[in-house]
Amino acid sequence: MEVPEYIKKLDHLGDSDFQYGNKFRNFYFIVEEKPKNAEIASTEEYANQSLQKLMAASTFSEPDTIDLKQITDLNGLKGRHLIMTATIGKKSIKQEILYHLLHLESEDKYYHIALWTWNKWEEKYKDVIPQILKSFREIG
Repeated sequence: MEVPEYIKKLDHLGDSDFQYGNKFRNFYFIVEEKPKNAEIASTEEYANQSLQKLMAASTFSEPDTIDLKQITDLNGLKGRHLIMTATIGKKSIKQEILYHLLHLESEDKYYHIALWTWNKWEEKYKDVIPQILKSFREIG
């Protein structure tokens, strides 16, 4: 994936091997990869599992808006793109977060790309987010 120079490799965003972000810009993304097997029947099922996992977080509110965009092809991979906002945090520390959740399928793998930042910075990153997502390619 192609990322701006201010995005650096991280290691504290969960168990994904591919984690990048900038804590001062509150801009993060991860890529998860899973082999296709009998446990996950389709891209839709994988997307639903990922969304349920995200929504189960104790600091996550019900999504305020959800916009599901069907992607027919991204660099040879088929999948779905979910854009949503939700409030994160508890008590006095609450922020509305913008999420881009991309679920892709290749011949033998599923990919989940999760990108998030403050919703108030949507305009600031309106060109950066699509560039990062569109740069994803399967290697090997």
